[in-house]
Amino acid sequence: MITIESQAMVNKGSHVPQGVAEFELVGSFILTVQRSRVPTFPHKPHCGIRAASPLRSAGVIDTPPDDVLLELGRLIWAAINLEDVAYAMCRSIKPRGGPFDDTPVIERIRRAQKDLEALPDVDLCHRADRWLQAASEALLERNAVLHAVPATFEPLLPEITPGNLDPVLAHFPRDKSRSPVHTHITVAGLQPIRRRLEQARVGWTDLAVELSDARRNLS
Repeated sequence: MITIESQAMVNKGSHVPQGVAEFELVGSFILTVQRSRVPTFPHKPHCGIRAASPLRSAGVIDTPPDDVLLELGRLIWAAINLEDVAYAMCRSIKPRGGPFDDTPVIERIRRAQKDLEALPDVDLCHRADRWLQAASEALLERNAVLHAVPATFEPLLPEITPGNLDPVLAHFPRDKSRSPVHTHITVAGLQPIRRRLEQARVGWTDLAVELSDARRNLS
């Protein structure tokens, strides 16, 4: 992280100085993020921000406690297992990309959901679509953790009473229609995501067999 050394009032159209931390305005708080590039300022008039200097640490933990690291490892393992079977599920609907399909998994799932339209069994299609949708949503949550950066909230004004200023994993999606995601770097913050990844995997074996049989019957 980057320390906060001085306060500046930034209005619409103001220049953001070189070297400031990336930030996102959240109500009366600013989310500062460890980044070297200059951010795109979200133009909002009369918003106070604090200029940042890279000289001192702002107190974000360098290494989380062991129980948090253990939960993060479990989350990663659940994500690996889900992504692996997600490709298998998609191939059972319609093989694409050969045996070493490197299409990004979310895009591959979307294609598979469209491929379901060719199957005549409506109930099977609905069940498969629900499984694929749950897997896609869980993997998007995975992305918000693994493609995030450590960050923390800082009060904008001295009269503001600080709330929960614990460090978070801040994810800024490439798709700007999606909102940023802030995941607390705690067991309680990571555990629900890990459980959704595990739950999304349930039932894939039987469903993949049914889908493969249905595809062969079309031949």
